[in-house]
Amino acid sequence: MTAHRARPDVPVERLSVTACEIPTDAPESDGTHEWQSTTIVIVELAGGGATGLGYSYTHAAAARLAAGPNAAFRE
Repeated sequence: MTAHRARPDVPVERLSVTACEIPTDAPESDGTHEWQSTTIVIVELAGGGATGLGYSYTHAAAARLAAGPNAAFRE
């Protein structure tokens, strides 16, 4: 994998944000809480001829924040 230096002068040309809820095979627990699904948020950002992909196991609300008008990359 090649690391790229940040280029704040390159505008974002495309943003794609997806939240997916994935059911577990059986209920899972960490001893304090039990759950029956896991949510993953996937973000794809393109600009300047490059595309970046990131993901996190988090709440679906994170997808709304990433795509919203106050997203960190917007000016």
